[in-house]
Amino acid sequence: GFNKSVYALGGAGRCSNVYFPLILDNPEAFQNLEIIYYINPTYWRIGLNKFHPAYFNRYVDSSLVSIVKENAQKMGIYDEFMKIVVTEKSSLPIVMNRIIDDYKSFYYNDLNKLFEKEKVIPQIKIDINTHYSNQEIGSFKTNIDPEYNVTRDFVKKNSDFPIIDTASTYQYEMLRSFIQLTKEYNINCKFYLGPYNEVYCNKRSPKLNKSHQKVIKKIRNLLMENNAEFIDGSFQSTIPGTFNDVQHISKYGAYLTALQIKKHYAKDD
Repeated sequence: GFNKSVYALGGAGRCSNVYFPLILDNPEAFQNLEIIYYINPTYWRIGLNKFHPAYFNRYVDSSLVSIVKENAQKMGIYDEFMKIVVTEKSSLPIVMNRIIDDYKSFYYNDLNKLFEKEKVIPQIKIDINTHYSNQEIGSFKTNIDPEYNVTRDFVKKNSDFPIIDTASTYQYEMLRSFIQLTKEYNINCKFYLGPYNEVYCNKRSPKLNKSHQKVIKKIRNLLMENNAEFIDGSFQSTIPGTFNDVQHISKYGAYLTALQIKKHYAKDD
């Protein structure tokens, strides 16, 4: 029921800037992809609304950042989103690192393909609309406390809701830069505006709801102002059963997200 090949990339702190050097270094690799970038509003909160060297270093090598430095500076995205990582020392000269990496890629990938027989990978097709039974969908919801919209174990923690960082514009500017980068290289990217756990926020920290709603609205406006195609999943914010805690959506929330994405692509078929 979904005639596309799909691969998901995830991980804590995998924000759009970890893809900046990859796109700048090899934009052709992104030309035939249809990308959906999931925007998680939790990154606008205090403590996350800034550059995180540890997160960045987890996914990007400093030598690659140095190689694309000139192009990144021309686009005005180097100093704020990429520069800090280059201050770390490398065990080998940057150029030598690159030569070794290119050789390893050639040896392990390209050469091996010459001697491998073509493998036929069976395509597993599912219809997301009927993939789960009503009973299974019901079990997704029953694992979550509907009054707080988190797991019952999380309710016991009595955690306050995260506070939005209203002083920093870092995440807005990073998102804007990513949109501009995809347009510069004609990359087919759609955005998914994710929800925040409004139900839990109302129960634990109702005074914070206004600032979180404001963030959702500003992200939506930013996407529209930059003519970025997006799917609005923020409606999940008020649906019980959609979150495991203050920031991670539940299996039921993921199911609703999948239905939205399927519906979005179905209109293009």
